[in-house]
Amino acid sequence: MKRELEKFVPGISDFFSLSYNELVEQFEKLPDISIDYAVMEKTQDAVVIPMNINRSDLGSWDNVREKYDKDEDQNVIQ
Repeated sequence: MKRELEKFVPGISDFFSLSYNELVEQFEKLPDISIDYAVMEKTQDAVVIPMNINRSDLGSWDNVREKYDKDEDQNVIQ
């Protein structure tokens, strides 16, 4: 994964040696790209394993709202 990140997102390996706290401090300097676009759509070295699992991408507040039960005001509270 490190090799593929460096290949498709040059300079990202600079962040690999940082401690957690250093990474948090420099988070805004990381490239603004998802792993899907950065690597998975480009690599020739990915492996896909078929699985029968329940999965949901809760990538937005609308998706979170759809996933959980709502109260009488249609709000989700967890």
